[in-house]
Amino acid sequence: MPRKKAKKAGKRRNLPKAEKSESESLELLLSKLVVMRNTEEVATAKELSSNDEERETRTTAASKEGSVMEIENARTPVKA
Repeated sequence: MPRKKAKKAGKRRNLPKAEKSESESLELLLSKLVVMRNTEEVATAKELSSNDEERETRTTAASKEGSVMEIENARTPVKA
């Protein structure tokens, strides 16, 4: 009866398929979360700058007309 070959010393242990797929899916999920957070931060920054521009435009227009009431309304925060 033939003898089994001995495994080479230092041979990398292959992870079972389930463990590989789990770690790969966790890495993929983590990368998706990072992308989502970065996208959300950019969207928030754009929204804030847009709100500032709107407020500034309304304040400028109101001051040209000289209406104190419109200037006060322009100072209130814009809700998205």
